[in-house]
Amino acid sequence: MLRPDSISEAVSLHHRYGDESRYFAGGTNLLYMMKRGVRSPHYLIDINSIKNLNYIKFDEKNGLKIGALTKICQLERSEEIKSRLPVVADAASSIASPQIRNVATVAGNLVQEVWCWYLLEGYDCWLNKGKYCYAPEGDNRFHHSILGGNLCFAVHPSDLAPVLTALDARITVQGASESRIISPKQLLPGFFKRDGNVEQNALEPDEIITEIRIEPLWQEYTGVFLKHAVRKSFDFALSSVTLLALVKEDLWEDVRIVLGGIGNTPYRAEKLEEALRGKRLTEELVTKAVEEKTFQKTIPLVMNAYRVRLTTALVKRAIGQVLQPGT
Repeated sequence: MLRPDSISEAVSLHHRYGDESRYFAGGTNLLYMMKRGVRSPHYLIDINSIKNLNYIKFDEKNGLKIGALTKICQLERSEEIKSRLPVVADAASSIASPQIRNVATVAGNLVQEVWCWYLLEGYDCWLNKGKYCYAPEGDNRFHHSILGGNLCFAVHPSDLAPVLTALDARITVQGASESRIISPKQLLPGFFKRDGNVEQNALEPDEIITEIRIEPLWQEYTGVFLKHAVRKSFDFALSSVTLLALVKEDLWEDVRIVLGGIGNTPYRAEKLEEALRGKRLTEELVTKAVEEKTFQKTIPLVMNAYRVRLTTALVKRAIGQVLQPGT
């Protein structure tokens, strides 16, 4: 275990040891993969000792700033977040178990590996440097894409990723040469894994996420986060919905809907947003729009088509919670 005191030292260590090293923070995902024998780095670069990466700050000009090493439990409990952006706290509280939320970090949740039991069981699949995806012909009941795929049908399991995508978050990363900002337009599809790309995010091997920033304008929106899993606690989402709505005098002036757990990136339901934006919503309009516009196209596998219906039901419920708070 290597323990650098600064980002520059951490990056330098990664350069020295290359593919034999991995950054380590909460370790909840990496240690699990190591125990399964899927990943076996010789050196762990523990970045927990790097100062000034654990914070939650807000000001009216720059909005909300979250340090990369902030624990998930801190998002869940922060009075600042619960009062200004409760949808973030709601998503955080849905992640895994309390024990995991106490050690898992915000950045770690975003860059965790996609979820697929063929990967975890060590099959020579695409993500294990093989040439085949076993999901289409195998057991694909749960954590495989309903949006289609080619080389890989694994899904991105992060509950924070869809929320931060909906909120147009900016992600600051630091590498050997410079610090750069991944803008909202680069989040989808650029930052998260895409089919046919074995790299699961857009970070360079030596880069470290240092901060997530959310603009203050989103405080005006009503936010809803809903998640359905096999087990309410601990499990990854079979589907999740993040909905942000700017409603004035019953008019939906703006709306943002991002779905999670159903593809290898978060999925933004732009056609549905267009169908709802600028409208005064009725039950008939909502039902028609959700059923016809949530997805541009789905190509579910043999055993997971039920998740299309599950997702549309969650979207209807999310809209209903904005229309009738408390339902």
